[in-house]
Amino acid sequence: MRRSLLVAAGAVASLLIAPTAQAADCDSDVVLIRGSSASQKLIEAVAKVAATQNVKIVYSSSGSSCLGGVYEAVTPTTTTTGRAGSASTIYDVNAPTATCTFSTPRVADIGVSDVYAPACEGVAGLSTTTLPADVTDTLGPVQAFTLAVNDDPSFPVAISSEAAFNTFGIVGRNGDASFGVTPWTTVADIFGRKLDSGTWQTWARSLGLPPQKPVTDAQQKSGAKDVLAALDTSNRASAIGIIALNDIVPTNGVAPKVRPLAFRAKGQDFAYYPSSTSTASDMINVRDGHYAVWANLHFFARKTNGSHSPKVAKVLELLESKEAVSVVAKTRAVPTCAMQVQRTTDAGDFSAYKAEKPCGCFFEQEASGVAPASCTTCTDDSACGANGQCVFGFCEAK
Repeated sequence: MRRSLLVAAGAVASLLIAPTAQAADCDSDVVLIRGSSASQKLIEAVAKVAATQNVKIVYSSSGSSCLGGVYEAVTPTTTTTGRAGSASTIYDVNAPTATCTFSTPRVADIGVSDVYAPACEGVAGLSTTTLPADVTDTLGPVQAFTLAVNDDPSFPVAISSEAAFNTFGIVGRNGDASFGVTPWTTVADIFGRKLDSGTWQTWARSLGLPPQKPVTDAQQKSGAKDVLAALDTSNRASAIGIIALNDIVPTNGVAPKVRPLAFRAKGQDFAYYPSSTSTASDMINVRDGHYAVWANLHFFARKTNGSHSPKVAKVLELLESKEAVSVVAKTRAVPTCAMQVQRTTDAGDFSAYKAEKPCGCFFEQEASGVAPASCTTCTDDSACGANGQCVFGFCEAK
């Protein structure tokens, strides 16, 4: 989740998804979003749908959850997002990229984070993380975080929470390789993230590490691309990095030369991948709670006079639209409607969950290309029996 803003003459670069091929005016009635770069694929998906309903989205990636999403929610400022004269990158589904500019400053309408606001206290200059009364927290799709190694068949395939604790805790803080777990005993090959990263905050809490003490400064990478580059440069069995799973999803058929490790959480007898296998995309072990390291995206939205603007409300509504679920499924993230467990704190305990409109069958079809054999197609509720309902073309339990 690196800071991926295109900078020209000190300007903040953003992503705008507009319904026309012409360069849009950032000062028009847009919804301005800023936050973690891990949410960008979802925002693109939502924006494509929003564009058909006359809602334009400008997205500015801060590179991290605390620096962007939570900071924007708690301490809104026009100096980081929407500055006067700042040039913004436009993404349009029907045209090449172009630019637009803000002639007057404005704060973000929505801030996006991988973690709950309290996880960022003391980070990125935040002395408090209490959300203002006019800011709401809407839970978005779940993304899994993984420990990745180079894709060499001779390298390990799994790691325990105890081994990960020693690798990223003791080795990173003390610089003493004797505390490491083979083969991860070379401090220079342990690649983490910076304090303001939601990826790091989630892993630290999952392992029981003090979030304020990550790996040594030299090993703190600013974003996923930096971690991937470091792993590629090292290309040794001793190399391991913290990353979001959707950062290693193939793009245009090309995948990074790394793979996720199966993870055995504390108290578990076996290690699990986020999906049923290392290369599958069903995300079943995240959805049912076997894979422990995941977090919802948080959409912190500001209200005016007690309510969201109609266009902000529309964006929040579209987060789990059929179209958005379809695209999210292909990024190895999980919409909440496909989850069977939930948590209310970062790395907290699970509890059972069932969405009002479950979408497990549709999710698996879109993620894997085929729905499970147990799924029944439908066009309306009548095909699903007294205890069923038709959701996105499949029968689901009420």
